[in-house]
Amino acid sequence: MALDGKTWRPHPMRVGALYRALRRCDGPTSGPFRVGEQYLLAHLGHSHYDECTVFTFEETSTSKMVAWWWLDSEPESACSENFELW
Repeated sequence: MALDGKTWRPHPMRVGALYRALRRCDGPTSGPFRVGEQYLLAHLGHSHYDECTVFTFEETSTSKMVAWWWLDSEPESACSENFELW
């Protein structure tokens, strides 16, 4: 997985920005994200093998690192459906 801060597709997310989770997101590769919780976007990168962009966040209340995997097949709107800039 190439977590070099780059991805091949456009997205509205910015490293260093605070986001609020709009949906609960927990699964085999993502989360857990709690609705209403604040997260700092710490890093992002693209995994060609997994066909996804991986956004790594720090939960501000616990400093725990969590990841959200955005599949290449998902629309750009998935970013704004799951997170809002805080």
